[in-house]
Amino acid sequence: MTRASAHEIVLFAALSMLSCTSTPASQPVPSLARSIDAQSSFQLVRERWMLSTWEERLVLEPQLEAFRMRHPSDPLARLAEAYLALLALQRDERPRAMALARRVRSGPAGNTRDLGTLVDGASLARAGEPEAALQLLDPLVGKMIDTFAQDLLHETVVATAVHAHRWYQAVVYMNEWIRSANEADLPAVRERLEALLVEFPPAALETALRAMGAARQGDIWERELRETLAKRLAKVAMDRSDPNLARSVLETSRTIVAGDELGTLAQLATSGGRAPRIVSARVGWIAETASRSLGGRSAQAVAGALEVFKPDRTLDLGSGQPTVDPPVMILRDIPPDGSRQEALDDLVHEGVSLIVGGYDPTGAAELAAYAESHSLAAVLLVAPVPAPANPRFTFVLGEPEPTWTNPTASHATSQVDPEKSARIAVGEPPDRPLAYGCDRKAARIGETAFPATAWKTQAVEAIVVEGPAWCARQVLQDLHTVRFFPRVLLGLEAREAAPPSGDHVFVATCGHLDSNHDTVRAWRASSGEGPTWFQALGRDAALLAHHAVNPLPRDTFTNVRDVMTKRAEIQARLARAQALLWTSETKGFAGQRVLAREVRWIANGDRGGQ
Repeated sequence: MTRASAHEIVLFAALSMLSCTSTPASQPVPSLARSIDAQSSFQLVRERWMLSTWEERLVLEPQLEAFRMRHPSDPLARLAEAYLALLALQRDERPRAMALARRVRSGPAGNTRDLGTLVDGASLARAGEPEAALQLLDPLVGKMIDTFAQDLLHETVVATAVHAHRWYQAVVYMNEWIRSANEADLPAVRERLEALLVEFPPAALETALRAMGAARQGDIWERELRETLAKRLAKVAMDRSDPNLARSVLETSRTIVAGDELGTLAQLATSGGRAPRIVSARVGWIAETASRSLGGRSAQAVAGALEVFKPDRTLDLGSGQPTVDPPVMILRDIPPDGSRQEALDDLVHEGVSLIVGGYDPTGAAELAAYAESHSLAAVLLVAPVPAPANPRFTFVLGEPEPTWTNPTASHATSQVDPEKSARIAVGEPPDRPLAYGCDRKAARIGETAFPATAWKTQAVEAIVVEGPAWCARQVLQDLHTVRFFPRVLLGLEAREAAPPSGDHVFVATCGHLDSNHDTVRAWRASSGEGPTWFQALGRDAALLAHHAVNPLPRDTFTNVRDVMTKRAEIQARLARAQALLWTSETKGFAGQRVLAREVRWIANGDRGGQ
């Protein structure tokens, strides 16, 4: 079996997310000199190149430059330029490397052009463009002739796939790397792979090992790779005391796990887990009721989403094409004693290809971790804490939660004098003047929950409320009770509590929240008032999700390779999706993972539709 054919079989069996490319239509042309002088002079350089390390090859640059100047029209001049491009890449001189590589790639097909493609792809990878890099590098796997080029390709393509969170594709490349390595280099290759596998989420390692076991073809997967993956997953299972992972290791890799680990894994092992699938164009939606705040946010977001996912509607594709069923929203509620993990697993089993949720920083972080580990696109309605490192499948639509420990999340900070202003937010406030938590209660009947009389006596200049609307209503009621009307600033969520009139009240706004756009006017006409912050977020999240999943075939995909391919496509479409949004002047993520928006403050009386 040739390396190229082995790579093609592995790509199919290993669930990689890019299919193998076919042989180029143009026939490869060998780089042969046109003169004996050119051939003999370049042969000396090539021999030194092949026997040298990268550091040693750098000293060959003057000879390579001299050769291409002396023989500019000789086919070997392209090979000299390919070597120069590789040296520029080693020096991290990407512009020069790419310029030389493009010249090399303009010539006929063959090993020399492949070297130019390798430099181009590696340059894109180092520039932080992993998807574009993989488009160039993937066809080269199993195709490169020279050992030095194979080594550079394998390390680059594996690291790039890991950076792009293309876990299953990375495993395929790892297998090819081990297959092509000679025995002397194998320990170093395994050491490098072990370092890269630290970046893998456990779910990706588990799926890869199961795929290897299901292939039942001993010549496809290298035993060294299975051992390396199993060793890493066993370590994660034991570090986390995770019984499900331990059982997975024993089921897939019992015969290759070190004997001293088997006893520990056997004690941890339990059953569990279901295979992923995609059914038609389904969007999963998480709703939470663990608290008053989460329940209110969930209900509002779902109400906004139903503006997009309207029942009993078909899509007219135009051009005489038949109508198709529109994308469907699958809702899963997490009760107070429920598990987000189980709800997410249920949605994946239902066949969703994108999930919306995250109503507080903790829930958003859990959804983000799930999305990244399963290579599944997710839209978060609140910024997660902690934020995922180098997110690829996580898209933050909402804002950071205003908290006492995160004052920079407060959009009102620049609007008031902190020394003369009271701030009200969710959670336990710090021990300092004029800081209050939303959950305050009146000490006695007839008294206010918040010290409005004291504020009046102290001539407090402004009151900032960044909690939920019910908190803002209590503050406004207490101020009205004592007839005190300082400037009141209501944050994006609290803004819905603003009274119909009151020039002293200012609200945070952004996008089209307070505009008279047709879609906003239609909402006001049907509901009697403008959209709340989470209603607008729900509507925008649903609109972008709809654009991302709508192109999916109305079919069921159960092959894991197909599932992962479709998930990667949806992630890419979500990053590019554009629509008129209510919560931002921008029309989408524009390739980023956080939606850009400008929050500004307006007098309550200046709001559209008032």
